[in-house]
Amino acid sequence: PSYPTTANYAANIPGINLAAPTNTSGAFSIEAWAKGDAAQSYNAGIVAKGAWSAEQFTLDIGGTSYSYRFTMRNSGTTPLYVSANTNLPDGNWHHLVGVLDQAHSNACLYVDGVKVASLACSPSNGVLSTAVPVSIGARLGSSGNYDQQFFGNINDVAIYNYALSTSQVTNHYLAAGIAPRFTLQPLATTNVNEGTTLSVPAQAIGSLPLSYQWYDITSGSPGTAVP
Repeated sequence: PSYPTTANYAANIPGINLAAPTNTSGAFSIEAWAKGDAAQSYNAGIVAKGAWSAEQFTLDIGGTSYSYRFTMRNSGTTPLYVSANTNLPDGNWHHLVGVLDQAHSNACLYVDGVKVASLACSPSNGVLSTAVPVSIGARLGSSGNYDQQFFGNINDVAIYNYALSTSQVTNHYLAAGIAPRFTLQPLATTNVNEGTTLSVPAQAIGSLPLSYQWYDITSGSPGTAVP
């Protein structure tokens, strides 16, 4: 793949520090919309605070298959990498949220309103303190330059000094006006007796109003509409 040789980014963004000392619980959330080319350099930064290998947090490219990733470091600089093989970026806009909630021993990555990865973390390890300010669109690399650049577009960056809940993340995603999609969990072969209930796990997601309805293809009769 080919990577960009030049890029625009915002660096030296002051006034943001989410550090927590050892024996305390840190909590914060990092949110952004990103539209990235599929060809990215490893560690390409979307939103980051700190210098290479000593960052308080990052939303970046990493993990399996160069997918989106959320990283934080505790007060002892030990990293926590939260990622999943989502086959993204793919040239389309995606909503990304990294959440740290040490009080509940949890760190999560959300993509398009869905939790795609989570890791347990200690409730008392704190969060690394760093004087290096926040950057958007690139990470500060080992060379001392912002050369770990994200190839694409970034919009609506938000940083919270608390942990967003799953419902809050989903609502933020849906607020953009998302076309509905429907997912159906396939069932293994099963038998049910006449007059009893067959449960088929399903999920519909999209901006409200939103509903779906089951149909019996043998009779053509509609089932119950679900809001």
